[in-house]
Amino acid sequence: MRLFGTDGIRGKAHHPPLDPATLARLGRALAAELPAGARVLLGHDGRESAPGIERALAAGLAAGGAGCANAGQLTTPALAHSTRLGHWACGVMISASHNPASDNGIKLFGTDGRKLGDAVEVRLEHGVDGLAAPGVSDDVRVEELADGCAGYRAFVAEAFAGLDLSGLRVLVDAANGGGSHLVPDVLRGFGAEVVTRFDRPDGRNINVGCGALHPETIAPEVVREGCDLGLCLDGDGDRAIFVDELGRVVHGDALLAVLALELDGRGRLPARRMAATVMSNLGLSRLLAAEGIGVVETPVGDRSVVAAMEAAGLELGGENSGHVIFGRATPSPATGCGPASSPPAGPGPAAVGRGRPLPRLPAAPAQRPLRAREARPGPDPGRPGRPARDRGAARGRGPRRAALLRDRGPVPGHARGPRGGPRPRAVRAPGRARARGRRRMRREGGAAGRDRRAR
Repeated sequence: MRLFGTDGIRGKAHHPPLDPATLARLGRALAAELPAGARVLLGHDGRESAPGIERALAAGLAAGGAGCANAGQLTTPALAHSTRLGHWACGVMISASHNPASDNGIKLFGTDGRKLGDAVEVRLEHGVDGLAAPGVSDDVRVEELADGCAGYRAFVAEAFAGLDLSGLRVLVDAANGGGSHLVPDVLRGFGAEVVTRFDRPDGRNINVGCGALHPETIAPEVVREGCDLGLCLDGDGDRAIFVDELGRVVHGDALLAVLALELDGRGRLPARRMAATVMSNLGLSRLLAAEGIGVVETPVGDRSVVAAMEAAGLELGGENSGHVIFGRATPSPATGCGPASSPPAGPGPAAVGRGRPLPRLPAAPAQRPLRAREARPGPDPGRPGRPARDRGAARGRGPRRAALLRDRGPVPGHARGPRGGPRPRAVRAPGRARARGRRRMRREGGAAGRDRRAR
């Protein structure tokens, strides 16, 4: 069974692969990957389906001899760093990121706070296929932590001890998600005055008309409230989109440009290069090239960005979605989940805190046309039996435009063949059949009309 996509497991809550039986088997397979008696840290972004998913996973972990504790509602970066700081054997974030509340998902982190690799995911998938599901009951034992973010708060405060945001007024749109309480509290700890919006999660309102997907919602509010900037999180707080004091949205590529120029000015951008995915706009490369900074292009996904950063010794990378990753030389090391961009501890807010409002920072990259098409590639030689994952290669990338072809993963309306088997054939939907029929009738009608006129 293929469970994992570009960023963990994701789907409709209560439906495969997020049904109780599959989740219990996954928990049991995960326990088999961990040392005997291992302890696992669980967290979620506030969706109403989270308790059921947590209960099923805990049942599987217990059946495999592992214990677990619940950190409660928090951001993905907080969960990743808490796993590392608390020396947990594994961290499990229950979240579907920017997806609607009806969806949910699972992101797995190792004891170093980084997402588990492809090889582990493949073994987990095989384990799920070969295990019986343990029973799931309401009396599964899960330790409830009094403050699951305590270690993370202390870490951020110590790592950025010199950061002073006094006099800065920030509007935080928490997307009614995992950062609703954590991020405003951390900002206030650095002296900022914080105005909050969409910080009252009820399990069903996450990402609804707010957050990183809808920064235009708070743009007028930033101006009306006299704020220096607005910060829009997504549901699990691992990405951020900014709004400047004039109400202008600063998209992810613009944020990467600001950070690259800021780090370069401090002499902290090794080889004067940064990493960005193929989804970043050409305008980013053009703007940075004019300043002598190169961009290393990677496939889609934060793990690809982290891999490229480590291979080239880079200190900055990210995605156009607002996902920013800093390298090992920064106080907040790369865990593959944007730790220092969504919590307010990166060079961007620090630059603003030194009296440089976003509108006065270097101009945002000019957006160039981008045409993206999605396809289903063949098997990936590096991952036997699994389709290639986001081997997005730019096609026709030139000075003015780019076309992108990338894998869209499992597609509704397509049969999923056996692992390692032939490419599945499309399942014809009734609507498509009717459309073909109408086109055939029009062709035949036109031909008959021509014959009558000829006679």
